[in-house]
Amino acid sequence: MAPPPPPPSSSGWSGPPGPQARLRSPVGLSKAVMAMLGVVFVADLFALWQGNHSYRLLGRLLDDLGSVTAQEIDQADSLYGASGVVQFAATLATAAVFVTWFYRTRVNAEVLTGVARLRPTTRMCPTC
Repeated sequence: MAPPPPPPSSSGWSGPPGPQARLRSPVGLSKAVMAMLGVVFVADLFALWQGNHSYRLLGRLLDDLGSVTAQEIDQADSLYGASGVVQFAATLATAAVFVTWFYRTRVNAEVLTGVARLRPTTRMCPTC
């Protein structure tokens, strides 16, 4: 016969406590997030420029069918695809750095308050 399960602890977890959190500076990560947001801004400007270029190219094509070469269309399409890839990569990298920065500041808040784990209350997050 198996032994009975241990009684639940006050936090609801019955496992051993994890490693002790320590205070770490989020300054470097915050600077990295700001720099990455600048990269996203530049990528968005490139995408806007490329979209405007494609729009003008389409306008020329509608005005005079022979005024646009196939090479111009291919180049505009390639740049449009490249702008999407650059935007996606910049946004994804920024999101990863932001989540890392947010986690670090969250752990710092836990260390500074002395609470083992800050949890949202039902008033703050009814679905949590």
